[in-house]
Amino acid sequence: FDHRHTGIFSLDNTNLIVKGILPALVIELILLVVWTAVDPLSPVTVDTDFILEKNIVCRSNYKVFLGIFITYMCIFVVFGAFLAYGTRQAAESFQESQSIGLSMYVTLFVGFVIIALSLMVENSLIASIMIPTYGILIIITSCLLY
Repeated sequence: FDHRHTGIFSLDNTNLIVKGILPALVIELILLVVWTAVDPLSPVTVDTDFILEKNIVCRSNYKVFLGIFITYMCIFVVFGAFLAYGTRQAAESFQESQSIGLSMYVTLFVGFVIIALSLMVENSLIASIMIPTYGILIIITSCLLY
């Protein structure tokens, strides 16, 4: 992000979609299709804390695909944080990099905590629903506040 190497360039919406967003979506779609084909979700009966209640949830057998998908999403969050850090010295008219960076850091931290907690309490049905829900609420709130 050295000013000597930067130049003025034009970026239109079509070019941004075709070269930036569309390849990322195609890669994500391929990951999800392969995950569904190799390791489809299957119903599993989960005993609850209540005496006569059982719940059926859908789970996959292997955690490898979940790890690959989470890693792929984390690459985007880290890249966004890197871009926000690199553009922190931009002109005043482009000073949204601090709020973007703070939102990216909160997303990355809360995401790691929520993923770790979700994997630890996957036998508790209520906790496995509530922890990601509160994590998403915290991330959305932090992005709206900053």
